[in-house]
Amino acid sequence: MNETGQRWGQRLPRTMCWLGQSASAVGLALLGAHSPFADAVQSGWRTLGFDAERVLLLTLLTMALLGTMGAAGVQRARGAAWAGGVLFFVATYLVAFVWQSLQPLPDALGRPQVMVPGALGSVAVTLTALAVVGCGVGAVVGAALGELVVVPMFAIVRVGYRWWRGQRPTVTRSQVVRQGIRLGGGIMVLLAVWLCLINAGDLLTYGPSSAIFRPRIPATMVAQPHGTVQQGTYRSAALRQRQQTYWVYLPPAYFALPAQRYPVLYLLHGSPGKPSDWFRAAHVDAAADDLLARQQMRATILVGAEGNGPRYRFSEWANSADGRQRMEDAIAFDLVAVIDQRYRTRATAANRAIGGLSMGGYGAVNIALHHPDVFGTALSLGGYFTAEGAVFGTTASFRHYNSPQQFIQTAAGARALRQVRFIIGVGLADGTYYQQGLRFVQSLKEQGATVTLLVATGGHAWRVWAQQMAQAFPLIAPVGATNA
Repeated sequence: MNETGQRWGQRLPRTMCWLGQSASAVGLALLGAHSPFADAVQSGWRTLGFDAERVLLLTLLTMALLGTMGAAGVQRARGAAWAGGVLFFVATYLVAFVWQSLQPLPDALGRPQVMVPGALGSVAVTLTALAVVGCGVGAVVGAALGELVVVPMFAIVRVGYRWWRGQRPTVTRSQVVRQGIRLGGGIMVLLAVWLCLINAGDLLTYGPSSAIFRPRIPATMVAQPHGTVQQGTYRSAALRQRQQTYWVYLPPAYFALPAQRYPVLYLLHGSPGKPSDWFRAAHVDAAADDLLARQQMRATILVGAEGNGPRYRFSEWANSADGRQRMEDAIAFDLVAVIDQRYRTRATAANRAIGGLSMGGYGAVNIALHHPDVFGTALSLGGYFTAEGAVFGTTASFRHYNSPQQFIQTAAGARALRQVRFIIGVGLADGTYYQQGLRFVQSLKEQGATVTLLVATGGHAWRVWAQQMAQAFPLIAPVGATNA
């Protein structure tokens, strides 16, 4: 056998061993993905409010990490286990995701969607980076756990034997190569971490599909004027002069008709979230442009508000029980005053609406009930109606005051019901949010309130909220309304 054949003969067993170690990670991840444990993991993600698309993503990422950790812990082969975990994720999630993305569903208004150039590739790379980082962590942690017991014992025996034989450690070429490979792997991890930091937040907030598509603009609308989206900041007295951000959509004719004033819809994000959510994930500006061109809604200013607090990040859009964070006042007083001052609004409750999704859906109803003289319409999509979270403290009376389901039973709540109209959106597969929404609608009807129920197929997902927001626009700002 020549020298080349000898080298291949030596490498083949090592290669087969490496492939076997990688396959063990894939096998463990597959075993986990088809076990009751995976069902428990999915249930946990749903409890946190994630929709089906993100639940699947997070569950398979979790299984890839655990499979990698198990293989690395048993075999102490971090590289092979790492590669196997990434392969599992690519095969079970990424391939199917890319295939489905090439066959887009219609948007919220039933129009076909077009792919944003380069977006699918960017999302695919970021998803792969998530798997690389997750499995890398799993490989390191798993190998570390394995080495805590097995490696020290063998190392002690090996060193003792060498010293007994009078041998001294030497650095070989293979050791240099192994260190180079480890350095290369470390650089890959750093690059993957960087990709995750800049892109993964949006993927988990909006879901992977939201960044890939935008509504197709009909040929008849290409020449039509479009609204303008701007960003702004303001100092909130209620939050001790903290600077808050907002996004605002101005209707197409806003600058062409300087004497005209407009109603305003304030949009509250969920948890986690930020002011741009409704524009980047639900494309409310495109939906408003389309409906205006079809003359199916009245020209309206849309404002995406900031609800992340300095003390309680997940603010619930409420004033905190300890009085140290007044997010409700920051919206009802500070932001409304700023928008009325900076833009040509119709500054009456009849011309102000407030709406949101999930935490924002709760906040919209809660704020409107407390301030019926400020907001005449409340929209809740996938929301809940009982106070949740540390921001409310433990005092029962304060929690009841901030629980719309209970508050509407009080005298103050009954008065507010006569001034505010409600639009409640639910998804048939939205679990507890669906049940709470139906229960609240029933309570509103029993109290004689004006309420509209929107029902959609789906769960706690942007696709549902975008669809229902498009349905709500004509209800919030009907054509021909002439409120002063």
